[in-house]
Amino acid sequence: MNAYHEYNHDVFRGKTILLPCDDPEWSNFTKYFASNFSRFGLKKLISNIICQKCR
Repeated sequence: MNAYHEYNHDVFRGKTILLPCDDPEWSNFTKYFASNFSRFGLKKLISNIICQKCR
């Protein structure tokens, strides 16, 4: 993700990111995008659970 952002600083600007994952609280992708939300200029970040029995 850093490489994409370094290549084009506006690659995520104004975008909604949907992250299907087993557990959003432990997902490294969710943590990464949440911590860089303002830096990337994201519009919205959605992490949803795709495996209910995994919780």
